[in-house]
Amino acid sequence: MVLLCGPPAHSGELSYAWIFNEYPSYQDNRRFVSQETGNLYIAKVEKSDVGNYTCVVTNTVTNQKVLGPPTPLILRNDGVMGEYEPKIEVQFPEMVPTAKGTTVKLECFALGNPVPTIIWRRVDGKPIATKARKHKSNGILEIPNFQQEDAGLYECVAENSRGKNVAKGQLTFYAQPSWSQKINDIHVAIEENVFWECKANGRPKPTYRWLKNGEPLLTRDRIHIEQGTLNITIVNLSDAGMYQCVAENKHGVIFSSAELSVIACSSDQIKPWCTETQVVEVRDGQCAWEVSTNLLVTPCRMAEVGANLTLVSEFLLLGLSEDPKQQQLLFILFLSMYLVTQLGNLSIILAIATDIRLHTPMYFFLANLAFVDICFTSTTIPKMLANHVSGHKGIPYAGCLAQMFFFIWFAGIDSFLLTAMAYDRYAAICHPLHYAMSVTPQLCSLLVAASWTAAFGNALTHTVLLTRLSFCTHNRIPHFFCDLSPLLKLACSDTFLNNAMVYTVGALPTITPFVGILVSYTRIFAAVLRIPSTRGKRKAFSTCGSHLSVVSLFYGTIIGVYFSPMSSHTAQKDTVAAVMYTVVTPMLNPFIYSLRNSDIKGALGALISRRPAFIQ
Repeated sequence: MVLLCGPPAHSGELSYAWIFNEYPSYQDNRRFVSQETGNLYIAKVEKSDVGNYTCVVTNTVTNQKVLGPPTPLILRNDGVMGEYEPKIEVQFPEMVPTAKGTTVKLECFALGNPVPTIIWRRVDGKPIATKARKHKSNGILEIPNFQQEDAGLYECVAENSRGKNVAKGQLTFYAQPSWSQKINDIHVAIEENVFWECKANGRPKPTYRWLKNGEPLLTRDRIHIEQGTLNITIVNLSDAGMYQCVAENKHGVIFSSAELSVIACSSDQIKPWCTETQVVEVRDGQCAWEVSTNLLVTPCRMAEVGANLTLVSEFLLLGLSEDPKQQQLLFILFLSMYLVTQLGNLSIILAIATDIRLHTPMYFFLANLAFVDICFTSTTIPKMLANHVSGHKGIPYAGCLAQMFFFIWFAGIDSFLLTAMAYDRYAAICHPLHYAMSVTPQLCSLLVAASWTAAFGNALTHTVLLTRLSFCTHNRIPHFFCDLSPLLKLACSDTFLNNAMVYTVGALPTITPFVGILVSYTRIFAAVLRIPSTRGKRKAFSTCGSHLSVVSLFYGTIIGVYFSPMSSHTAQKDTVAAVMYTVVTPMLNPFIYSLRNSDIKGALGALISRRPAFIQ
């Protein structure tokens, strides 16, 4: 007996089960539910099987369930079922491609009288791996952590006293491409040769192709391509650019990127040095050439000894990923987060501005923080989105410095405003009777103005100091915006003063406000603990919870990035942390401050329900 269960329209994986007379239907050697078809198979129907059966389909992603209509099973009395040999009703496909490291499940079930037994074996005579497990009276063979040695021809044997039947299927092994050898940046002098080789593992064996600046690269003239190798003879300046080796099979594609920089040495006096000089030190705006065996450093472009250094005119923002598919997803994600950030913070500002009950110091600071967060995110995200749309990752030298200046400026304002908000909470909780006299509108305006001014001075200091540095041909920034840390790594002149200023002047808008917040909350906690009632303590703490959440998220990432040893910095670590405090924190701030604040929620509700005058 076979009871059918057709899957509904869906997306995602489905799982199937059956209900028998309002109870879950168990499975044994007579009953089997196929997870491939959803059907219920019953071998040798008995009186105990009579009743109503309902198919239950569950979406494993959303966990939503759909029940089919009840199907009655009635036992006929007009005859006796005779014995017959097994008939395999459920069998796995003839070809089952299986990825390395995954779990594969093979189904096999037969109807017959007497009830057949199921046996699994490999056709090549090898034993089935000991890690394999059998379920539901041998109806399912499960092989976890699939490896190449598990591939082969498998058969399911259904047998009873009347005979046997066999189903066979081939388990094939495949693996997505993975790099065993990537390509690295190369810096060469003009007329030299370049050789790159990339290697990838995978099953089927990956094929290779090459890209230059995102465009397909083909064999021609001085360029020879053979699978994972690229050979460029007699390099000239037009060969400089970004190269990608692409390895792919039908199960996946991976990319490895590297930059080719070409040193333009036209002087006979300099040219002999080009082949053996890889390190360039800049002293007083001049290039000094030094011999080194390190091949992965930044060379300067110059025509003769003593010539002025040719600075880069633009930087390349490499973004968060080189994979085109991931770039598309990141574009959608960051665009959504940016729009949510702007809408959320703008709503906070409008709600506070239109509700006279919120014209208090706490909400005055909150409105300023929301405005700064709008500016903060607008400094970095729109440029990243524009680069994705245009396909050009470049940002001019002056534009890069401007972006860094505004980024540091708004980050500093955020830091000082969080401190002012902590002081406001301290005054409200520790000195409630003197709150109106101590936190006056004039003081609030002064604190906000001081925050903007102090942060401006800090940003200007770092920007001016950065202009004294020299940048050579290596202009790739492994980031999605111009941040101070990766720019200092690109400089080919001495950055000691810049690093010293990061840990001294740069600490003022970060460490000093952070210490002020700690002092404020230490006194707040001490005052709250002296409150006799539990309800009073809870109410006092609730006014600080939102602010503490924002402070922890904001300062935790900034201190981890900028005040950890420079040697411990990695591009991935810095980028992830930067996403947290430049994108995630400004997006979450409106939700953190509004979800637990009845005044803000009330003002937002009134703002949304208010109709424009021209509609009334």
